Amino acid sequence: ISVNAIRRLSRHPNIIGMKDSRGDAAQLKAFASAVPKRFTVIVGSASILYNAWEMGVRAAILAPANCSPEECIAVARLFEEGALAGAKALAENLLPVNKAVTDTFGIAGMKYAATLMGYEGGFVRSPLRELTRSEQKSVEKILKTAGML
Repeated sequence: ISVNAIRRLSRHPNIIGMKDSRGDAAQLKAFASAVPKRFTVIVGSASILYNAWEMGVRAAILAPANCSPEECIAVARLFEEGALAGAKALAENLLPVNKAVTDTFGIAGMKYAATLMGYEGGFVRSPLRELTRSEQKSVEKILKTAGML
């Protein structure tokens, strides 16, 4: 969607915000700069979470929040407290988790990671398949390396 389209849509009284999940920091900045203050721009990719906070975006809907909600919230809290180095480090620590539960292993990886973290991840529905044991071990290793398990 174009910046011009977002600009026009942001002025409609029944549209109060949008989520951008592309993961393109330049695009997100263009969207955030094109809309009025009352319009909420939401970052939808943990891959640019810290960048989004630097741009003034103050809302996020993130895949890793399904398995690591405390860490996602902590990025925002640290940033708001002015602990920028800590916020940036934690956001960077989320990157391999984000990649695992989106690109690499998808929904099955997300559900398995959520289960490992003590949440009820459940099972995947057809036509998706559950992770193999090897893939499960990879997800476990990623969470351990990130200090979450």
